[in-house]
Amino acid sequence: MPGTPCSLVLDLGTSSMKCGVVDAAGGVRCSEAAAFELQRDGPACEVDFERCADVALAALKRVADQAPAGCEIEAVLLTSQAQTFVPVDESFSPLCPGIVWLDSRADAEADRLAERLPDFARTAGFQRPMPSLYVSHLLRLKTQSPGLFTRAAAFPLIGTYIGRRLTGRAYTDSCNFGMGGVYDIRRRTLNGRVLDLLGLTPGHFPEVADAAVLSYPLRPEVAAELGVGRVPVCFCGNDQSASAVGAGLESVGDVSVNFGTVLAAYTLLPEPPDDLGPDEIAGISPVDGLYFLLTYDPETGAVVDRARAGGESYEAFFGGYGSGGEADRAIRHCLERFRFHLSRIERAARPERVRVSGGMTQSAAWLELLRRHCDHEVVCVNRRDAALAGAARIYAMREQKREARDE
Repeated sequence: MPGTPCSLVLDLGTSSMKCGVVDAAGGVRCSEAAAFELQRDGPACEVDFERCADVALAALKRVADQAPAGCEIEAVLLTSQAQTFVPVDESFSPLCPGIVWLDSRADAEADRLAERLPDFARTAGFQRPMPSLYVSHLLRLKTQSPGLFTRAAAFPLIGTYIGRRLTGRAYTDSCNFGMGGVYDIRRRTLNGRVLDLLGLTPGHFPEVADAAVLSYPLRPEVAAELGVGRVPVCFCGNDQSASAVGAGLESVGDVSVNFGTVLAAYTLLPEPPDDLGPDEIAGISPVDGLYFLLTYDPETGAVVDRARAGGESYEAFFGGYGSGGEADRAIRHCLERFRFHLSRIERAARPERVRVSGGMTQSAAWLELLRRHCDHEVVCVNRRDAALAGAARIYAMREQKREARDE
C-alpha cells in the first residue's frame, strides 16, 4: 500500500530552527529544535552561515531518520526569518560573518534611503526604510566596506544559502525576499531604482517566484545523506506568514493575533494598503494571489510582564481584572492595543473571526476579556509548530492548484 505523503519542513528562526515531518493536512508527525549561536558586539549582530547550514542539515537528517512508518517524504520545504544575509564569492563561500536582522549598524543608511526612495512604502511594504532591513545593510556594506562589497558575487538570505547547500541552486520566494526592500511587491520584480542606488545587477540576487511555485531537486549526495529520493525543495514564505497559515488563515479577511513578547496581528488582503503606519508591514502572501498586512505593538508583552507581580500566572493576573491598580492599567492597555490593531485591519478587510495565540491565551480569563471586547468570534488556535504545519499547507495548496490545471 502507498504510504502517507509527507514533507521534511525546516523553519529557520533568528537563533534556532525547528524541523519536522509534516503531512499535507499540516499534521506534524515528529519534530525537533536545534540552536545556533549569534555573535553580538555592541550594535553588531552576526552569525556563522556555514555553521548554521551544518546545523540545518543535521536536523533534517535526524528528523528524516525519525519519520514514522508509512510516511513517504515527497518534498523538503523551507520557511525562514527575513533580512539575515551574507556576502558570498563566486563559489558561494561567505566573505564575512552573516548579518542578522537584529544588527543595528545601518541607521545612517536607512535615513539616506528614505531621502532617495520617497515611494518606499508603496514598493517595499514598510512605511520607511529601517536599519534592520536587507537593503539598509547592503548600502552600509557599499559605503563602509567597499572592498568586500565589490568582491561579493551575491548576497543570499539565510534560506537561500541553505537552499543552495541542498540543491546547488540559488532561489527563493517572493514572500520572504519581498520583505527586504530590494523587491517591488506590487510589480513583483526587483526594484531598478534600488539596484541603481546600490550599484548592483539582477545577477547579484537569487531567482524569485511565488511561494512553493519554484523548486529544484536535492543534490544526489544530500538525498543519499538524508535517506530520501531526489525530492523537490520549495520555499514557503517567511516564518510569520507560515505560522499564520498554520493557524488557519487562507482567505481575504482571515485574522490571527499573537499575544507574545510582541502583539502581532496578521491578515490577508487582495492588495497591499496605500497608507501604512510606522508599526505596519505589507507584503506578498504565500497564499496564491494575496498580500498580507502585519501590524505589531512591541511593548504589549513588556507592559504585562512588568505588571505581573512576582511573575504570577496569566490566569491569576487576568482573572483579577477590576481590582484596580497597575494590573488593571496594563490589561486595559492590552485591550486597547488589540482593538486598535483590529480597527486598522477592518479598514482594509471584513474579518469574520479572529484567531488568537501566544502565551497570554493560555488564560481562560484573558480569552473571555477578548471576547467581551471584540465584535468578531474569537478562536484560540495555540498550536505547537505552527510554521511547520503552515509550510506544508502552503505546499499542498500549490500542488492542488497544479493538479487542477493538469486535469
